[in-house]
Amino acid sequence: MQRVSRACLTLLFCLLAACQPAEREAPPPLQLLQVSPRSTQGVFLNEELVFEFNQELDRASVTPESITIRSKDMKARGEFTTQGHRLIFRPAIPCEADLRDGGYLPGREYTVELSAFPRPDALRSLQGTQLAKPLAWKFTTVELDSPRRKGIFYDPRAERIPKPSLFPASHGGLPYPLAPEDYLYVACDKPIDPTSLHGRDFYISVGMPGSAVGRRSQREVLVHARLIENNPTSERRPKPAGVRSSASAEEWQAAARAALIELVPVDSLRPGERGILRFQPSGGLDAYAMRDFSAGRLLAVDHYFPRSLQVASSGAQLSVGSWNEEFLNHNLRTSIVEPTSDGTAVWDDTGRVEVRYPLAAGSGADGAVELAEHEERRDVQATSLRLPEGRRCVLSAEPGLVVLRAQGKLHLQGDLVRAAPPGKALDCPEGQSLSAWLTNARSMPECNAIVLIAGGDLVIDGNLDSSVPLLLVAGGQIRVRNAAGWKLPKPRTKDESVLWMLGGAGAPLLSHNEVRSAPLLLDPPVESNPLRRPLRYSVISGPLPPTGKVGYWRSVATTGWQQRGTSTPVRSAGEPSNWRVLFIPDSDPARLEFEKAAPNPLFIEPQSSVRMWVELVVGTMPDWQPPFVDSVQLTWEQAGEAR
Repeated sequence: MQRVSRACLTLLFCLLAACQPAEREAPPPLQLLQVSPRSTQGVFLNEELVFEFNQELDRASVTPESITIRSKDMKARGEFTTQGHRLIFRPAIPCEADLRDGGYLPGREYTVELSAFPRPDALRSLQGTQLAKPLAWKFTTVELDSPRRKGIFYDPRAERIPKPSLFPASHGGLPYPLAPEDYLYVACDKPIDPTSLHGRDFYISVGMPGSAVGRRSQREVLVHARLIENNPTSERRPKPAGVRSSASAEEWQAAARAALIELVPVDSLRPGERGILRFQPSGGLDAYAMRDFSAGRLLAVDHYFPRSLQVASSGAQLSVGSWNEEFLNHNLRTSIVEPTSDGTAVWDDTGRVEVRYPLAAGSGADGAVELAEHEERRDVQATSLRLPEGRRCVLSAEPGLVVLRAQGKLHLQGDLVRAAPPGKALDCPEGQSLSAWLTNARSMPECNAIVLIAGGDLVIDGNLDSSVPLLLVAGGQIRVRNAAGWKLPKPRTKDESVLWMLGGAGAPLLSHNEVRSAPLLLDPPVESNPLRRPLRYSVISGPLPPTGKVGYWRSVATTGWQQRGTSTPVRSAGEPSNWRVLFIPDSDPARLEFEKAAPNPLFIEPQSSVRMWVELVVGTMPDWQPPFVDSVQLTWEQAGEAR
């Protein structure tokens, strides 16, 4: 009986084992199979990136940490979507002529990086597997030609060239209705190349009823133009926030559109006037104007929009305010820093915003420099110079000067130390140029000091521990976080100074009991341009307008000077620009939204106070001729007025 029971028991165990599911094999790691486009050169500015994997992706793992797409100075803009095994990046389509609001910039190399195991933010599949190792892939975007001829965008409907028209559309061929303070809107069923849109190519010919085109009663009104929508497909869309149109929301949504242009009359239209909108590019057939993504013409060289314009016979009487800044004082200047700039532009009382660059900032022959733990070099000439946070750099203890200079920004985050014989007192005679003083001081071994010179801003977040005096010089601003903690030698007489400073852009942000202003002259380059790379200078205003409240911004006019033929970034197609005036929403000064900057405050929503951002770019042209801005004028409707 016992033997039978054991046999039955053995059989039962075998049956149970056979019924158990086989142990699951571990899923394979996530693998990237291919990337498109296959060609890594000349990628269009709106071209999608498609990453094909061996498993379906977990959408929650697609984050800014798990996959990055960036060039040297900025991230690509756009959105990621997943479709099963595929991850798709759709770059943002730009509206601005300089293309900086788009997904990619032209002529840039971008690096795609995918994080992997063991990082917790790595890409993973729905099965939970991650990439086994980090992956990187590079591509270069299409170059922007000058003068413009070729397309820089991918156009899947290149054969279709619709004709832009006034929007919203009318019913029964009625005139295009306008209130006296309305703007005009032109829509297109395809996206528009932003570099092809120029306000100078449009004008409005208007007059009172009974007048004809060409008579004296007719007048031509110029316009400012901006692209406020640029979508890949044509759809019915709601009335955009902030548009200045008396047409109803229902009229705006009655017809489809892909792109939308806003035309702002420079002079107000008058009640009762009638007229036409005309497109006539100044370059004629050679003009790169109003093109679609395949560089095809959207309008004839001389085009009359078929709908006539009808301005309402009466409109609200508006109270208009204005502000004109000619930079004859610096009451509205602030010390706010635009984070990507090399330096702060000078806004004093000279009648302009300008660059004050010291010749003594050097040749830049050493390139971008990061100071080591021990530096025996006595004269560093960098393009940019930094001491990383947490690093202690010990300079040479031998007698004489140690000069650290950078053509751009000089940023010390770590601790800078020098223990050298005291030597003679540091003397900065009044009226001598900085370059001449530096030459004389270097020839005297007993002149022991540290000299820090920045062509841009000089920023010191760390500590200084020095047995010799310091001279701090900046073409931009001198900014110091904690000078009270510095260790400096004691002055030997009441007239001696151990800490001198010479800043170009306003009062240095430096608080120290021993600080003294050096009466040296900040002499600029004269014979030639020493820069090895372009430098960007910026300055930010206080809230505008200084008094009163804005109901609606109307116009902005700026004047300045730039040298033609520079190597600086383009502002619009084929037109080099090394200065610009932008406006940003007024908010907490520590968290200004520079990415929302616009060339006209009426482009900023909601309509409110703004801050002015003046940017100057000094390029690497042979001659030293930095740009400047000498006036900015704003007009607006007073708050509470009807529109």
